[in-house]
Formats: sequence, C-alpha cells, structure tokens
Amino acid sequence: MATINLGAIKFNWKGAYNSSTSYAVDDVVSSGGNSYVCIQAHSTAQAVGNATAYWNIMSSAGTNGTNGTDLTSTLTAQGDIVYRDGSGLAKLGAGTSGQYLETKGTGQNPVWSTVSAGNYSVHAFDKYSYNTDVAHNGQTHYLDIAGGNTVNFTPTHVNDVILFNQAVAVNTGNTQGFGIGLMMKAGSSSIGSGDTILKYTGSHAYYHNQLSDFYIIATLPHQLICTGLTVGTTYFVEQFGAVAGGKVLQVVQTEKSDTGSWGASATTRQATGLTASITPSATTSKILVQYQVNIGHPSSGGSQYFMHLFRDSTEINVGDAAGSRKRATNAWGGNYSSNQHEYMTHTFTGMYLDSPSSTSAIAYSLRHTDATGSGTYYINRSSRDNNAGGYDPRFVSNIILTEIGA
Repeated sequence: MATINLGAIKFNWKGAYNSSTSYAVDDVVSSGGNSYVCIQAHSTAQAVGNATAYWNIMSSAGTNGTNGTDLTSTLTAQGDIVYRDGSGLAKLGAGTSGQYLETKGTGQNPVWSTVSAGNYSVHAFDKYSYNTDVAHNGQTHYLDIAGGNTVNFTPTHVNDVILFNQAVAVNTGNTQGFGIGLMMKAGSSSIGSGDTILKYTGSHAYYHNQLSDFYIIATLPHQLICTGLTVGTTYFVEQFGAVAGGKVLQVVQTEKSDTGSWGASATTRQATGLTASITPSATTSKILVQYQVNIGHPSSGGSQYFMHLFRDSTEINVGDAAGSRKRATNAWGGNYSSNQHEYMTHTFTGMYLDSPSSTSAIAYSLRHTDATGSGTYYINRSSRDNNAGGYDPRFVSNIILTEIGA
C-alpha cells in the first residue's frame, strides 16, 4: 500500500526565528515584527525572507503612528494620562499624591488640583417626632404635617453642611398622588407656605391609580451647604406635605329608556323626567355634567324649543341676559312640511363643569320650554309614535354626573 505524507495539518508556532533550529513545513516564526511560514524543511540556517526557497511571509508589521497619534511616544511615565489639547494628543503628567483631576470647561485643558484642607465633625444635632394624624381632602401644595414642630441649626461657617433625614407615614385614602418636603425660615419657628422650600418631591412623587386605601413610609434625605446663609443666624426647618388633585371620586348615571310627555310652555321650565343626584365628598369638588336627551316634536306644527340645565332649583349654564331674550342651555328650531312634525325628533347633548361648593345631595335635571307654549312634547318617542319599523323608533336619554376632586 502506498504511503502518503500529509505533513502538518495545522501551523506550528515556533516563536522567534533561530538560525540554529531545524524547521519543518508549516512551522511559523517571527522576525523583525513580521511572521513567516516554512515551505521547505531544513536543518541548516536558512534566513527568513519573502518568496525564498524555504520561507514565505505570513504577515507584515504595520507602521508606527506619527504626528501626535502614537500613544507610546506621548505617554512616557507611569501615571501619565492623555487628553486632547488644541492641536492633538497631549500628556498630563502624574500629579502629586492626593490631588484630583479638575476640568476647566470647554476650550481648556484639565489640570491636577489640591483638595482644600480641613475635616468635618458633628457640631450639633436636633430632631422632632410628631405622632398626630393630619387629615386633608382636596388639592394643596402645602399641608402642615409638623404641628408646629421644627428642628433648628446655627451655621458657624459658610462651608458648614447640614444633613436632614425625614420619614412620614402616609395613608392616602382615595387620593391618587402626594409628596413631602422641607420648609425653612430664618430667625423664627413660625413657618408657612410662603417660606423657603429646601427640598420638595412634588405632589405626584408617590402615585397610585386605585380608589382605595394606600399606605407608605415616605423618606426624603437632603444635604444643605450653608453657602448663602448668614453665619450666626438660627434657621428653623419643618416637614410639609402636598396632595395632588384632579382625580375622579365618583360617577353617577341616570338612564331613562321609558317615555313621557308634558304640555308646552313658553315661560315655565317643564320637567322632562331626566334627572340625577350626587352627594359631593368635599366643597372643593367639581361636578362634570354630561347629558343626552331625545325630544319628540308636537304634532301641531313647528316651533323653536329650548333645553335648560338645573342644579336643584337653580338654572345653570345659560347665556348672558340680553333684554327680553330667553336664556337657555340648548335650542332647536324648524318647520316641516305637511304632517312631518308628528314623527320628527331632536337629540340635545351637552356638558358643563359645575362648582356647587356643597357636600349635600344635589339633583341635576333637564327642563324644557318652547317659543309659543302650544302643543305636547315627548321624551324618547315621536308625537305619532307609530307602531312600525319605519320613522318612529324609541330612544334612550341619560345624564352622567362625575365628581372631580380639587
């Protein structure tokens, strides 16, 4: 059987070329930054070179960087750092032990700087604890939760540092957002909403989207450097809270799907039968009223007619007074030919944001007048009310009341 010599099946790294070493095919050596592969075995010195009888070059060394791009020439000692100056790479030599690297801003080179000498120590300590419940309903950006308690400090140097740590236990009830903060006043412990805010999370810092009880321990650390304060003046600091508003507190809807009728009046606001009641949870709440009411024309002919929105017995959301003109919330007018009046209807829609300033039950209703005071009007049906699948459908009317917290 014939024998075939396959030689090496991979390159064999032999390190730096040595003229006294024997080399076999596929041995690889380095020399002068290049690498070479043996293409013919030999035991006597055969100098490496490209396209010789014994060696081929595998890779060539690159060219060293010049003109400020070579880090080897730029960095010359341990601890050097490199940066770019106005024209290229530059070296910043190692600074003195304990110094820090300081940037000088755009267009400037960095430098080593020395930390100011001096040690901080605890000069004074103050605290308070207040365990009384503080209740609030509605939006506010300043809620007194300190009960007159304060901590105080008196700076002895403009470089003094004051460290604050506070924790507040909060039950938000159905409030969706709240926050906490620190308020400061110089020379007096009587602190209010107009004094200096040291730290404030914002009224939505702690937020949840459920209308149920929500408990949390809110914390707010703060560091105050006394630069800008007056040395020797006593400053007083208290906690305060903030409550977010604009939340939906409750929704009430009345849906009227039956029919009704009333005699026309040009002056008396006639009840349509569409009404809904709500009891606001706070005097600061607003009530968003939305309604849709379907009215059937009288069979006797066309006339302009009007809708009026009422809160209890008070008419609201009407146009300005102007002489003897009627004031109303909505209006419609038209005159149909022949007997078309008896199967014509009109849908009134609208919305109004009311501020009732009450926590008592309130009834909102839609009432009606027309221009002539003649005929009979209907809700949720036409005058003809024909029992067929053509022009006389039955309708539904509704009114929705939404309480929005302040």
